[in-house]
Amino acid sequence: MQTSSLKNNLWRWSGAIITLLAFSAYCWLSVIRHVDFKTAGYDVGIFDQAIRHYAHFMPPYSPLKGIDFNLLGDHFHPILILITPLYWIWDDPRVLLIVQSVLMAASIWLVWVFARRKLPGILACLLYTSPSPRDLSTS
Repeated sequence: MQTSSLKNNLWRWSGAIITLLAFSAYCWLSVIRHVDFKTAGYDVGIFDQAIRHYAHFMPPYSPLKGIDFNLLGDHFHPILILITPLYWIWDDPRVLLIVQSVLMAASIWLVWVFARRKLPGILACLLYTSPSPRDLSTS
């Protein structure tokens, strides 16, 4: 009786455990890559400048894209406005990398919840832990 209860609890919490492990790995790898100057600095720089401008209640200009280039003329990114309060706490590009890790981990959790409701146990587990085709590419 106790063994099946342990299995049920492990099965119930496995999604959260794997999600937390994935978040930790994504976060650690992205921050380490940034510290080692291995991030795509152009993209990180563009969005860092935009959020930094939002944090100072200014339009999201990005000098990396051109002098007085307003990102609102390129694309509208409402999530950048939601990230702005984090820049009031810690004004650093690593905030973007950590938020990206949180969002990736949240997507893993959503796949787990969907798979657990719609598929039998082992199929849900396989879907949840399988890599994406992009991860399998050799390019």
